[in-house]
Amino acid sequence: MPRFGGENGTHNRTLVSASAALAEARGIPAAQLAMAYVRAKATTQGITLVPTLGSRTRAQLADALGAPQIALSADDIAAVEAAAPAAAVAGTRYAEPLMKHLDSER
Repeated sequence: MPRFGGENGTHNRTLVSASAALAEARGIPAAQLAMAYVRAKATTQGITLVPTLGSRTRAQLADALGAPQIALSADDIAAVEAAAPAAAVAGTRYAEPLMKHLDSER
């Protein structure tokens, strides 16, 4: 997983830290901020969705269930995008042979 190893991983951890700092400033877990961001971005595009994630613990489930109650303003969305711009993510999602099979990455 090229995004998580070596120099890519080191670089991308700085983006994660910046996003986590935004969540901490709001007093919410980073996972809730991420899910609220995805929902807010979809809403601005006229798409209704509820992002979900896998939960192995009750704490993770509580984070997931709490995310829909978090409303993000346009300023909040801009802050998330400034903290971790999509173009700043280093490395591909998967190794090159697997990337050829993903429609979402074209």
